[in-house]
Amino acid sequence: MGHIDYAKRIFKHYFRLLAEKSGVLWDWENESEIDEAVESLVKAALDRVYAHLKEASHA
Repeated sequence: MGHIDYAKRIFKHYFRLLAEKSGVLWDWENESEIDEAVESLVKAALDRVYAHLKEASHA
């Protein structure tokens, strides 16, 4: 299992636990939203790294 899949699994576990403890229904849409959020976080981090590297290579 890769790092991104592991992050998704951990987030889903704890968000599902919070939902169940608070009486909120957890469904496939929640699973999908967690997947998208993790992917977006990774992409945002990579975008920042690439921008930093690009700036550093022009300095």
